[in-house]
Amino acid sequence: MYTIYMPRLGANIDKVTVLTWKVKEGDDVKKGDIVALLETDKSSFDLESEDNGIVKFIFVKEGQEVPYNYPLLIIGDIEENVSKEIEKLKKTKYINEAMEFQKKIDANIFDD
Repeated sequence: MYTIYMPRLGANIDKVTVLTWKVKEGDDVKKGDIVALLETDKSSFDLESEDNGIVKFIFVKEGQEVPYNYPLLIIGDIEENVSKEIEKLKKTKYINEAMEFQKKIDANIFDD
């Protein structure tokens, strides 16, 4: 099992949007397959799988903006149970901050 995290796409780029997922949970991926299209305020980038496996869990919705080093998806073996890893990552600072930000977006609530 391995987790793909949001890569650092530039020195001055703190947040990146997952524009489109090219995979869904349950898909078989090979090393080098494009799994997502990422977008910054300046450009878009393909995100490649780092290994072979099955997409076990996707943390981020299309259109969601997340910071560098944020967990994006977990890839593992077909029989592998990743529930403990998912719960561990959901408790991280980045996940909690992104979930709170997404709630504000969904409710259209922002502090001025």
